[in-house]
Amino acid sequence: MFKRVSILMFVREIESSDSIRISGKSSDFQNASVSVPAASGTCHDDPNVKLSFSRAYSLSLSPQVIYTRSALLKTLVTSKVYHQLEFLSIGRWWIYAPPSATVETQDPAGTLKRVPNGREDVFSDESIDLRSKRVLMHFLRFVADFENQLEKWRPWALKPVSEFLASEFHIPEALQSPLIAISMSPDMPDRTTVAYALPQIAQHLRSIGVFGPGFGAIIPRWGGNGEICQVACRAGAVGGGVYVLGRGVASIEPSLPTQEGQQLHEVELTGGERVKARFVVGTADDLRLLPDLNLAIPNERVNYHSVSVVSSTLAALLPITAEGAPTPAGAVMVFPTGSLKLGDGKEFANPPVYVVLHSSDTGECPSGQSKPPLTRLTL
Repeated sequence: MFKRVSILMFVREIESSDSIRISGKSSDFQNASVSVPAASGTCHDDPNVKLSFSRAYSLSLSPQVIYTRSALLKTLVTSKVYHQLEFLSIGRWWIYAPPSATVETQDPAGTLKRVPNGREDVFSDESIDLRSKRVLMHFLRFVADFENQLEKWRPWALKPVSEFLASEFHIPEALQSPLIAISMSPDMPDRTTVAYALPQIAQHLRSIGVFGPGFGAIIPRWGGNGEICQVACRAGAVGGGVYVLGRGVASIEPSLPTQEGQQLHEVELTGGERVKARFVVGTADDLRLLPDLNLAIPNERVNYHSVSVVSSTLAALLPITAEGAPTPAGAVMVFPTGSLKLGDGKEFANPPVYVVLHSSDTGECPSGQSKPPLTRLTL
């Protein structure tokens, strides 16, 4: 069932109590803490709602949106590991629109607008005029087969995707934000390249309907990505693999080829042990710790990351997306660059902010509560 492969994976150990402590010489998390804010006394707060006991929560510090066309799901299927996992659907993508000074009837707090998922959503959206619908359909036909149209986008590959959409497809600026939003770009539109955005947009659109109508992304139940890692470790042990916790990587050196001609890596662990592996897998931050390893790793970091539990089901953001579709257990809300304001009311050119909402159906928090992890990404 499992092919034995020599592989070393570097897994960071995380402990949680009143604060979060990270083991190892370096950390993906800085100034991390756990807090329970006091009720503000507004009408949105219920002083009778309190946190449940600690074991009622299973919070992932690294929540992910998994597309149904992703390579990860293909691996879970071919390895038969998916039998030990349960997945739930992610429903709508929402994009925040700040209040406009020219529209008196608009909500002063701004509005969340539904991001169209495909042709049917575009045609049924009455807020889009007929001309804009035509140019959007032109783009959707192109992105469905963009790999075979290199002559159209290759000259734009390293240019901003907003310029590409405006020049090649005449898509107005107001309709560019939803397209860039589904690309989940961590950077501002003027720094999001065509080469990055097109595969992301295509994967989003191609994933819709693979496992059921109305959705194209899923989230794992009972523990997020940690559950996938746990199941993979158990499956690896059944197949003859060994995994060890509480160890880091001190150095990596190439060793002599084996009799079969395979090139192995000799890895020294932080405990002094030395092992050999065909592959070494770790995050960019993990491998950047090794000065002898000449890797061109970009210095990309998440600037702010918040995992919050709120005393609301947020059901309005989790509607059933199509007839016959399951009730979503998650949604994605995007706050584009420039849509937020500082405490003094001034706008600022922040990178986009993504809120990945998880309902209590994921098993991460008790019924009647929700977990919206808020992430601001910067480079």
